Amino acid sequence: MPFSTQKFVLLVDDEDIVADVFTRVFSDQSYALLDIANTVEKALAKINFVVYDYIFLDMKMDDNSESGMRILRALNRMLIKLRSEKRAAMDSFVVIMSSSVPLQDVMAEANSLGVLTFLDKPINFTEEYLLGIVQRLGLPLQPRKSKV
Repeated sequence: MPFSTQKFVLLVDDEDIVADVFTRVFSDQSYALLDIANTVEKALAKINFVVYDYIFLDMKMDDNSESGMRILRALNRMLIKLRSEKRAAMDSFVVIMSSSVPLQDVMAEANSLGVLTFLDKPINFTEEYLLGIVQRLGLPLQPRKSKV
């Protein structure tokens, strides 16, 4: 049975190479739309107006090792506020990505805030790798068709 609900995905990362791979993987996908924030401020502005199904979150941006946790805490506050107002609230599936912040330093708090999984960078950030990750998370994306 085909999926009829479009999913919204936010990538929060300041590395161009990561954004490029995500853009290639999510191009030509009718099931999922990708949005990108390359600064903490852009990410905070976006999550205040859009409910994302999946958020891929880098832990360190703008040379600040607390930037990812700042965004994660803001997501949690927003969810608590919506629920306290008895408004519909959807949990985003959050995937933390990090190369410079040891995951063990943030794992306990991140888990308590509902993080789905952790990716320890650097990894071989190829289209095939990312496609495998998002498919395991439940986003049935299709490989890009070759342009022959």
